[in-house]
This record gives sequence, C-alpha cells and structure tokens, in this order.
Amino acid sequence: MKKLIMSLMIAVALALTFAHEGRTATNSESFPVSVTIPASSGIDIVATEVDSATDTFGLQVSSLNFDPLTFFATDDQGNPMNIWLPDHYYAMDVGVVSNGSGTVQSVVVEYTEGSKPAGQTEGLGHRTTADFVKMSIVNSQEVQTPLSIGKKALIDLSPPGQLVTGAEIANGWLRLFVGANDGTSTNVTGGPISNADRPGPYNGTLKFTGTVL
Repeated sequence: MKKLIMSLMIAVALALTFAHEGRTATNSESFPVSVTIPASSGIDIVATEVDSATDTFGLQVSSLNFDPLTFFATDDQGNPMNIWLPDHYYAMDVGVVSNGSGTVQSVVVEYTEGSKPAGQTEGLGHRTTADFVKMSIVNSQEVQTPLSIGKKALIDLSPPGQLVTGAEIANGWLRLFVGANDGTSTNVTGGPISNADRPGPYNGTLKFTGTVL
C-alpha cells in the first residue's frame, strides 16, 4: 500500500512538472523615458576689475568706477603724456543665466552719456573705450580673438548701440574690455583725460540687451 501511494505521488509530481514545463508565458512592459531641459532666462553679465600693470583679474563689480586717477607727465620712455589714468580697467563677460540652457543669439551694447561739469564740452563717453573680443576655451586655456568691431569710444555706442551677432561669438562668448582712453589707440573718438578737462564728476550708463535661444 505504501509503495502504491509513493508511486502515485511521484506520478503526480512528474505530471505537474511536465505541465509547468509545457506552459510558456511572454509579456512586455514599457517605461517612458523623458527629460525637460530648462531654458535660460536671458543674458548674464559678469564685470571684473583688472589691474592695469599686471592684467590680473580681481573682484567682480556691479559698477565701473575709474577712481582714483593718477597724473602721468611722461610714459615709461620719457615721452610727454600729460594725461590722467586709473590703475585698473574692466573685463565684462556676456554669457547666459545659469538657471537653464541657451545660446546668445545677439547682444546690443549701448552707452548713454550722463552728467559732466559745467563748461565741459565732452563727457565721459569721449574719455573711455570698449574693446570687443571673442573668448573661447582651447585645450583648457582661454583664447582671445579680436572682433571686427575693434575698439570704440563709449560715446560711439550711443543709441541704437553696437550689435554683436551670435555668429561673431559662436563657440565662445563676448568680452568687453572697458577702460580709460590712454592715447595709444588711433581712429577712436575723443581722447585721454587731461588738464584741459574741467574738474568734477563725470558719469554715464553702459547697457547690454541680449537675445538667448
């Protein structure tokens, strides 16, 4: 009797095994994959003070102040100068706000002349310049390429301003070097600050308007 029961159990077990092995089930499940890249909200300007003697970048700033001025009667070779110069200039880098992705499509740089002392003919825009360059990274090093715009007196950036296209700064970014006219640049409106200028405060406003896609 025990042998019969054992034989039946083995037979049932084999039958269940064969039944399981004979049944094949196939199905599939899908998982959507997605991401949303946020768009940058616009251009971002970083202005940095640069030491005139060493070209060393210093602190970031929110305004361009050229005080204090120092009088130079001659240059390093003893040639007459008779001009006033600051000990620094500014680098202004134009990028995109880091809250999203985007590429600068165009930038308009515009200068508006402010006040000047009574009796003074030319304002600060005639005594300061902006040099337009493209910056890029090559082999982990910054590379500077002059733009065809070149160097201009700020007064020549008066409305409607100077347009820089995205094509001109492709694969890089726009940098402006803004400083006092030192008298070494030709074909630039105005000239250096000299004793012919009336003493007192001078000011103006430099504005950047950009399109990001």
